[in-house]
Amino acid sequence: RAVRMEVASNLITPAKALINLSSDKDWEVRWCVALNPKTTTKILAELSRDTNSLVREAVVLNKNTSYDVLVFLLEDVVGTIREKASDELERRNK
Repeated sequence: RAVRMEVASNLITPAKALINLSSDKDWEVRWCVALNPKTTTKILAELSRDTNSLVREAVVLNKNTSYDVLVFLLEDVVGTIREKASDELERRNK
């Protein structure tokens, strides 16, 4: 798991590898993918529906997350994710 987390966090990891790691069985690996600034908007959109709330929260924190995904996360079941999505949308609208 530690090696997969390191690869998922690495800025030079190819997009194809990030795609594969985004469906890893360990949430910590998916969390690393969600935080990676090289992760594509498409992968982030998929991770915004992850069963683990920490992965979804990491999606909010990634600057590549699209406006539509942030709007989607405004309806998340977890209050802190809704709040962070709202804050990020507000920050981007300034």
